[in-house]
Amino acid sequence: MIRTVTPSEFATLLNEEQRPVLAGCLENDPLHADQLTTILHIEKTFREQFSVCLLDPEYFSEFARTYAIAGTPSYLLFYLGEEKTRFIGFADALNLLNILLIDDYSELDTLEPAFGHSSDTVHPVPCMSGLFRSWKRQ
Repeated sequence: MIRTVTPSEFATLLNEEQRPVLAGCLENDPLHADQLTTILHIEKTFREQFSVCLLDPEYFSEFARTYAIAGTPSYLLFYLGEEKTRFIGFADALNLLNILLIDDYSELDTLEPAFGHSSDTVHPVPCMSGLFRSWKRQ
C-alpha cells in the first residue's frame, strides 16, 4: 500500500531513502480514482526498485510552495534528495514508467545498454529494461 506523507515525513523520506522516490500529488477530483489505480500499479510492480508515496492533499499549498508544484495531478521523481524529473497532468502507467527509467541516477550496467542507444557514452539503466519488457507483456 502506498503511504500518504506530510511535508515533514516527505523531507525525512528524501533524506533517508537510497532508492529513487516517486511522489504523486493528487487531489480528490474526478481523476483521482484513475490516477490512484495507476500509481498503485506502479508501486506494486516496482516496489523493490523505487519508493512510491502520495503527498498528503491537506498540505497541498505547502508542497506546492516547497516543490514548485503548479497543479494536480503531478508526479515527481527524486533520487538522493534531488529532483530528477516530473510529470504534470493525467498519467497512465507508461507515462510513469518513462519517468522512472531516466538514467540520471543509475549506475553503469555493462550487460544491457539503454533503449535504442549504441554509443559508448550511454548510461544504461541497471536491470530495468528486463522489467520493462515483462511489464509491457502484462
